Amino acid sequence: MHTRLIKFVASLSSAAAVAGCGASISGIPAAGELDVTKLSAGNYPVAPIDSVQQYSHTYRDGKTLAAIRLANHTITGLDVDPRLKFGSGAMAQGAIPTSQVSDWSTILSASDSKAVEQNGAMFGFSSGSMNVQPDIHGYTSSEATLLTITIIQFPGDGEARQAASDIYTGDLNRLTAVNQPVSLPKYPDAHSYRHTGTPQLNTIIAHGHYIVKAEIQVPNGDTSAMASLAEKAYDKQLSMLDALPPLSPMAVLKQPPDPDGIIRRLLNPDQDWVYGPGSLASYDLQGFLQLQRDRAAAKQLYQSLHIDAFGVAAAYILNSPLGERNGDMQPFIAGIPLTPEGTVLYRSPDTDSARVVWSKILNAPGSAMAPQGVPDAKCTQLPSETDLKNFTCAVRYRQYVGVVWARQLDDAQQRAAAEYALLANSQGM
Repeated sequence: MHTRLIKFVASLSSAAAVAGCGASISGIPAAGELDVTKLSAGNYPVAPIDSVQQYSHTYRDGKTLAAIRLANHTITGLDVDPRLKFGSGAMAQGAIPTSQVSDWSTILSASDSKAVEQNGAMFGFSSGSMNVQPDIHGYTSSEATLLTITIIQFPGDGEARQAASDIYTGDLNRLTAVNQPVSLPKYPDAHSYRHTGTPQLNTIIAHGHYIVKAEIQVPNGDTSAMASLAEKAYDKQLSMLDALPPLSPMAVLKQPPDPDGIIRRLLNPDQDWVYGPGSLASYDLQGFLQLQRDRAAAKQLYQSLHIDAFGVAAAYILNSPLGERNGDMQPFIAGIPLTPEGTVLYRSPDTDSARVVWSKILNAPGSAMAPQGVPDAKCTQLPSETDLKNFTCAVRYRQYVGVVWARQLDDAQQRAAAEYALLANSQGM
């Protein structure tokens, strides 16, 4: 299978592809603590971001952090049906760093966007899953089974209920010729309809301060099968939301920027507190799975390695699981590509666990490409789907493993040295 999914470790699916390759030869180990000032890190920062720049709370950044928090409590298709193991995109509202205004069209259709704005929607997250791996261009067959979950928090229960009703009424009335109401026996309060003549069903339900919208497609368009899948999705998603207390506007503003100390340890070349799900964020496993293509392989690998926290910096380019829409129909654009350069950080419970992670996370035989003087470092050139080269390095420091990548080997080596130095410096600052 020649996709980005199995070629690049930071895409997690590629990590699964190399997981069984065993340990590789390391760089130059050192006894005790190394003088990291002697490492060749180029112009990359080696001091934690909070030691050089103080985070300033804003409501926009708080919404992004709240949406990332929500990603950790959003189901994937794996939670509903093991066949829905491939990611078809993910997106958070308000998570575009350059955006100064609310743009709900990143996760909703135009009419749905208007409905949630009128009811005071605060932040949201959307994630898609399917049973067929997309092709090299990110497209999949119209015969695939698809499930997209969108969650939005509102200021109160009443606003959430009204928004769910408004979305349903608007969608049903807008395409009256093709939309037909559907009942979900297990969830009578859900607003559901299917597209007559198409294999698709939309359903939305209010749950406390949240609304949950599910868009479903099955190849034969069987209404009972789609309704059953919707009920299973609600079973898992509503239970997961019960463990996530809603946030007040003040709590959104005061969202902690780095509660687990992951962000300060990430190589972030711009050293800016500009959060985004793929550009700067920290996750638990559930949240990190949202960014992966082969989520089943990813989950199996990371659970087996006992990784308990993940961080990304300039790592992923997110796409909306809704993509281009034809009426209310769900399209078939999938996959979250990697950026040309970026960083992923893995935290293990202890040093011994991190050694195992480092040994299995990247297959890099030999030490010729390893950056000079960096302990527990290895680099290799991975296959690329474009004419641009792809060099990837992995470094370990105590319980952390950092993976960096770049288009040139010397750049990747400097990034690796900088990430190691940053990890070391973060211990004492």
